[in-house]
Amino acid sequence: MVDSSPASPSPAESRRTRTILDFALYYADEGLRVLPLHSARSPDSCTCGQANCSSVAKHPITRNGVKDATYDQVQIREWWRLYPDANVGIATGEGLLVIDIDPRHGGSLEALQALVELPATATVQTGSGGLHLYFLYDKKLALRNTAGKLAPGIDTRAEGGYVVAPPSRHAGGNRYYWKDRRPGYAQAPDELLELLIGKPVRHVVPSPAQAPVPAAHNTALPAQTPRSPFVPEGKRNTTLVSLAGSLRNLGANEEALFIVLQAMNQASCRPPLSEAEVRQICTSAGKWEPGAESERPSGLDGLKDAITLLQQELPEPQWAVPGLLPEGVTLLAGKPKMGKSWLALNLALAISRGSPALGRLPTQRGHVLYLALEDHERRITDRLRKVLQDDPAPRGLTWGGYWAPLASGGLDDLETYVQVMTETRLIIIDTLARVRPPTASGGSVYAEDYAIITPLKQFAEAHHLSILLVHHLRKNGASDPMDEISGSTGLTGATDCNMVLQRERGQREATLHITGRDVEEQTLHLTFDEDCAHWTLLANQSATPKLSPDRQAILDLLEKMDRPMSPSEVSAVLAMDYEKVRKMLFFMKKAGDISTEGRGLYQSSAQASSQDVRQNAFDLSEEDPTRMFSE
Repeated sequence: MVDSSPASPSPAESRRTRTILDFALYYADEGLRVLPLHSARSPDSCTCGQANCSSVAKHPITRNGVKDATYDQVQIREWWRLYPDANVGIATGEGLLVIDIDPRHGGSLEALQALVELPATATVQTGSGGLHLYFLYDKKLALRNTAGKLAPGIDTRAEGGYVVAPPSRHAGGNRYYWKDRRPGYAQAPDELLELLIGKPVRHVVPSPAQAPVPAAHNTALPAQTPRSPFVPEGKRNTTLVSLAGSLRNLGANEEALFIVLQAMNQASCRPPLSEAEVRQICTSAGKWEPGAESERPSGLDGLKDAITLLQQELPEPQWAVPGLLPEGVTLLAGKPKMGKSWLALNLALAISRGSPALGRLPTQRGHVLYLALEDHERRITDRLRKVLQDDPAPRGLTWGGYWAPLASGGLDDLETYVQVMTETRLIIIDTLARVRPPTASGGSVYAEDYAIITPLKQFAEAHHLSILLVHHLRKNGASDPMDEISGSTGLTGATDCNMVLQRERGQREATLHITGRDVEEQTLHLTFDEDCAHWTLLANQSATPKLSPDRQAILDLLEKMDRPMSPSEVSAVLAMDYEKVRKMLFFMKKAGDISTEGRGLYQSSAQASSQDVRQNAFDLSEEDPTRMFSE
């Protein structure tokens, strides 16, 4: 048990003994993704039970390690119900960088400051006397983990990494504690980022968000309804960032930005943001280049040799719904009035709440921007009430009824939005036709279709999120459901995943045909409940289907062999097409049926050696963990 108190506790809370679970929930409330870690029975004994554990009290308990990290408090409570003595880890990346200074290997704060001047930031004291320094960075940089790159004994953790957090106990007996716990985290200096990525960091002022209301919408508003002079909760950050961008383009410095934005905040925001939040917006905006335009991108900047490609650590793609809705652009097409917009709303609610999609499929919880561009405010309100029934509305769902065409500022507005709403996991555009430019007379339909998807795909990949585009089918049918999607193959060829919803009018049952680059081709059988507008998998369809005969043959072969095998070996032994085998091995690994041993070799999970532990030099320390909350 850990005796600690959150900020400004009530007298009753002050007397209650604090557990590590309390800290885990506190971190989740702060927007940090947490996961349970093994703890130490003794200095040389880890709760994982391995006799020679190389990472005592540091490695994840869950099967997928840091990939399981979450803000979901229901999941967090369940983890600590099962493992009440677990240490707590914080996932890095997605804008969070932690520098680990380990004096046991020659690391020191002085050595780091000799390389780059660092601002004061939240700092953790580790059990071995080291430090963890917490910084923020632009997640578009996709920083990698490093070991000794800055200096001996100084590592960094970013995409795909994690750190052990207070008040976890180190294998040596000491606890982690917050040595410097200040509101928010400092922005990582450009000099530090340039040392880590090996090239200059460019800051470009985002275009101010503009969402003009067309005349048709204005005329629909009652004349007696005045525009509110206040900025409500949910729009405060977006409004101030937009204002900061406009002022910075005119040359305003950080102090001038703060004076104007704080005045706007106090006068118009209800409730106002804290001074620290306004200062953070100004600090970020102050680094943007005044009046700068994006430089012409050059393919020469991104050239890499094969050795570099194989040696680098790339972050795993982020799924909104694992196995169904991948990072990138997905096209969902169906006939009018057949339920595709209801399906999109179902997915939006599931992901914003972290609840199962289609009744059974796990989701990655995150913020959802739902642009229902064919629905007015009354209709979307009625739809939400019908789907939610008596459930509370999720905080992580934002609706919009108008958006500018992508080529006329709409894409810039999306960029501004995700810079503020950094936890965005899914953007739904219903329908694609509402944001695409008019088709040019005599132009190439293929080229125009491809051109509308390409910038969206680049945007989704840069921000590691999913975009779902709702679209229509052709009037004429086809033997292949994908050929029914309206438009040319330039549309379906540019996307990462395509879905076709087929349903006979008046019937509850439907089929959802799915194909894509990283999604295995499949057909889901769904049913629609008219009373609550819920789409669910049919009861006789498993959310985790059995292996196909070919997959089962591969798994049987790997279990039979006493060594890992390459795709070409599996192909030769089973007399299967090589490309087919290679793709099945890829999906079997993602499903956890098999694992890799070395580069390009596969083995069954049952034969895999001890769980691969991500190297992590973070240590834990001892002092009163209540200092975490000290001012």
